[in-house]
Amino acid sequence: MLTVFAVLPENVFTLNAYMMGSVLEAILLSLAVVDRYRTLETEKLDLVTQLISKEKDISLRTREILSLQMQSVKKLQSKIKIAEDLQKVIKNKTKVDTYSILADIRSSKLEDEKVLVIKQQIAEHNASFIFQLTGKFPNLSKTDIEIATFSKMKLTRKEIAELRGTTVHAVKMARARLKKKLSLTSDDSLEDFLNVINEKQA
Repeated sequence: MLTVFAVLPENVFTLNAYMMGSVLEAILLSLAVVDRYRTLETEKLDLVTQLISKEKDISLRTREILSLQMQSVKKLQSKIKIAEDLQKVIKNKTKVDTYSILADIRSSKLEDEKVLVIKQQIAEHNASFIFQLTGKFPNLSKTDIEIATFSKMKLTRKEIAELRGTTVHAVKMARARLKKKLSLTSDDSLEDFLNVINEKQA
């Protein structure tokens, strides 16, 4: 336009300025597209890495739960046998080796210690979540924290009962008390609430 009004002289540069500008714009746009593509590829790689990590975490938790279930069954069977043997001794119905009973009791104690180790490992694995939870709700008891952690892991009431060595009804009551302390209603999802806390700390 400046050349039309004779403000600038007509030469190769001024006569082709529009075309040169279009070429420069196309080059800049191409560079921007390439940069955006590289950014998307990096984000995609990060998401894939996170997905693989979460899949490994889920697989590990699944193995821990299965191992815990098997140990709980063996532990229950052992205690039932001890109770039956002691009942026979009390009623004098048959002769039962006292040393055998003591051995079973020691074995049961070892099983309890194994469960304790598993619970400690779960607590260590969820240390950040527990820190966030207790920081926001300092009035929670040790039982509340355990129930919250197991619920966040999406364990069923039966699995939690086996892990804590209690009944499903007791777990149900403990969950109700926990929801009350967290100011949740009976219709609110405890797992969804705990997942929000977990996502914040992540």
